[in-house]
Amino acid sequence: MAFGDEFYMSETLYPIMLLCKGMHAIVVGAGDIALAKTEGLLLGGFTITVVSPELNCGLSNLAKDGKICWVQRAYQSPDLDDADLIFGCTNDNAVNTQVSKDAQARRKWVNIVDVNDLCTFYMPSVLRRGEFVLAVSTTGASPALARKVRLFLEETFGAEWETFIDLMAVLRPELKDKITDMDARREFVERVWNSATLQLIRDGNIDGAKELIRKCMSSSSA
Repeated sequence: MAFGDEFYMSETLYPIMLLCKGMHAIVVGAGDIALAKTEGLLLGGFTITVVSPELNCGLSNLAKDGKICWVQRAYQSPDLDDADLIFGCTNDNAVNTQVSKDAQARRKWVNIVDVNDLCTFYMPSVLRRGEFVLAVSTTGASPALARKVRLFLEETFGAEWETFIDLMAVLRPELKDKITDMDARREFVERVWNSATLQLIRDGNIDGAKELIRKCMSSSSA
């Protein structure tokens, strides 16, 4: 994309969904941003160590509840030795830069908040509806814009989507048994998409929604 004599070229990204249970994350810092990152990591199933001389109230409560491990001192390079994912969230540029250098020397994934040049991955803005997850990224160009898009999507994909995806998961073995052809499965998805399934869920008629999905399945397998 060209803007006059200036050119903006996006980073080449490979978006994935990580299975993080049992993985270890290090968060260096203890302010509001560190808290937000830590809460997101907990949702992902990470074990988390926070390195900081002090903690804010939210992180302190997580430490007291045993949800995170707190290393109560300034950051040291060996803190990263057994980390799988690393976040630098301090208000000290020198510390954040050192975290990035140490992480990359160990070939570990690191994110330094709001400093793209020090990152080896970017964090998307995430919308969660149970097992239904949408992630929006601007490749670090404008995290605030990514958040704005995510808030827009929240209005489109309401709370009913959590139940909808749960129903699809429950019926998946039945689907795989009845419909083996991939084109027929795509047809099934189209039928469900255009049906009243989501409205039935919004109305609280979960059994009706389940039966309607089954009807779409039968029509697609005929």
